[in-house]
Amino acid sequence: MRMSYNIKTGLLTAIVGLAVLTSCGKKQQQQMPSAVYKTVKVSTQTIQLDTEYSATIRGRQDIDVYPQVGGTLQKLCVTEGQTVKKGQTLFIIDQVPFQAALNTAEAALKAAEAQQATAELNYNSRKQLFDERVVSEFDMQTAHNALLSAKAAVAQAKAQVAGKVSERKAAYIAYFQAYTNTYAPLDELRRLYEPVLEMDKVIGLVVGTRPDCVDEQMLDYFANLSKQCYVMLEYGVESTLDRTLERINRGHTYAESEWAIRATAERGIHTGAHIILGLPGESDEDCLSHADRLNELPLDMLKLHQLQIVKGTTLARQWLEDPSIVKLYTMDEYIDLCVRFLQRLKPEIGIERFISQSPKDMLLAPDWGVKNYEFVDKLRARLRAMKK
Repeated sequence: MRMSYNIKTGLLTAIVGLAVLTSCGKKQQQQMPSAVYKTVKVSTQTIQLDTEYSATIRGRQDIDVYPQVGGTLQKLCVTEGQTVKKGQTLFIIDQVPFQAALNTAEAALKAAEAQQATAELNYNSRKQLFDERVVSEFDMQTAHNALLSAKAAVAQAKAQVAGKVSERKAAYIAYFQAYTNTYAPLDELRRLYEPVLEMDKVIGLVVGTRPDCVDEQMLDYFANLSKQCYVMLEYGVESTLDRTLERINRGHTYAESEWAIRATAERGIHTGAHIILGLPGESDEDCLSHADRLNELPLDMLKLHQLQIVKGTTLARQWLEDPSIVKLYTMDEYIDLCVRFLQRLKPEIGIERFISQSPKDMLLAPDWGVKNYEFVDKLRARLRAMKK
């Protein structure tokens, strides 16, 4: 259509041009007719324009809810969009597989405990024979290593049972870990501890503190609390040598640690301690002697920590100036030290930790690159190898 229009326009232009040329020769010019154009009157009016967009509607806060364990859903207890409250049951998972797994774990625990009892009998017998010079020290030490391995197996079996129990019905112990958690008036501490115990599924407290930050009144409070729920106090002993405690500016003596631990245990409160192996000025024998002195105390639990150089600390500055002030163990050396420490620690004291983990961006040395459970696996392998 556009091409046809152009042709007509060209013809019209040619005819008009011819007419003009022809008229120029005439004496009197003919007047061209006026052009007529069609007009439209413009008026204002309101028009509604509808525009469509693609969009997703979301709530002000979206929360994903996941079960703590996997399994087959037996019942869904809520409907989509329903308002729910904290502690409300959302769905029920089939309990049969969890009960079966728990039964298996409990059976494994009983077997491990039987092996531990046999190992204890064997060790006690060998120790008596060694005292009478009937068997060699090697035989006695082999029996001791077998006992340590059996205890490790029992601890692992207990952990598996605890894991299966928690899968069936989760329960929690509130851990007041960082800093000194008894360094406040007792009334203020009550306002911190007791609301936590009222929380759903919290069945106890573990409180980390210093031996110089408890007194008789505070220990009496924890003793009464322990009659209602599980309570453990963990003391940062760090070293049994006063010269070391003074050198690191710890601010308390070992005698204060002894008093706090004994006063706590006498009240029937679970009692734990923390020790750092490799503090400045301490030799391997000094580290091992901590086990001998801790054996004299009524401890339920012990947590070991390797010395770590952390950025921004006084020790870091001193170490950067003179690295010889401390002995930084390789992982294999520290495993060997832990084995010898275990050989001197009485069996009644449980070990809950062998290493600590400082944030990687803050740690100067040593950087072993292993998690706590990975270290325990390596330690357990060393104990098994010694048993052969």
